[in-house]
Amino acid sequence: MKKASASLFILALFAAMVTQVNAQSHYGQQGSAQGGYASRVITQRISQSLRMREVRRVSELLRLSMSESMELNATSITLSAYALRNQAQLEISSRGRLISSQFIGRQFNTITIQLPAFSRLDDLEISATDDTLIDTLTVLVESSRGGQHQDMQPMSGQGLRLDINQDIRMSGEIDLKRLVRQQLGLTLEGVQIERIAVQGQVFRGRSASVQVEMNRRLIGPTKMISESRGVTPIPLNSFEEVRSDLRLLIRGDVVITQIIIRVGQVRRTW
Repeated sequence: MKKASASLFILALFAAMVTQVNAQSHYGQQGSAQGGYASRVITQRISQSLRMREVRRVSELLRLSMSESMELNATSITLSAYALRNQAQLEISSRGRLISSQFIGRQFNTITIQLPAFSRLDDLEISATDDTLIDTLTVLVESSRGGQHQDMQPMSGQGLRLDINQDIRMSGEIDLKRLVRQQLGLTLEGVQIERIAVQGQVFRGRSASVQVEMNRRLIGPTKMISESRGVTPIPLNSFEEVRSDLRLLIRGDVVITQIIIRVGQVRRTW
């Protein structure tokens, strides 16, 4: 009974965090616009099939003009898609040079691909190794004109949701500070972190653990990722602000699908 009660409590905690995130108004999705610099998220409902080895330009799928796309750099691409026949590999290229690829199955998958710095949106292309349906395409972009800029910070008490699909074998790490910047256009500099909730699926018969590294040192407890629940809350109980890095260190075989970061106090840097 005690074990069942604990499981229900953890699920309720994660559900409450998700509810709070969904109730917020996507604060920071438009990024910042200061000193000639602008970052924003462009989302387009595609609902188009991509034939095997067909190459489509990202800017065309987003319905952007050539002049618009030439003035933008892309930092990440998120796709909601599924394979129409067999498992397929979605590929992101820049003028024919492969940048990254991820497998998708016959059920809807949401994948996020981080791009190299200064990836021109006008150069990016999408292709697949088999017939695929692309439902939604989201790209985080920045003005290519450069200039000095200052990123927006989240609000105190805000929940930041990161949707990822990262397959980890043996060991790996997830750079939360970079993902928050790339997916939400926010900086965690000067931000206290109350807790982090990790959602994932451990491979059958395997085990996995997760720990938080902040400012180049371990913080908070090591938590086992449950094979049955797939939800792992990590309370940090620290008044320390993020100054350098914020990472998840993972040991084991697991697919991490979603991360929610609960923000504590925020020391304004602008």
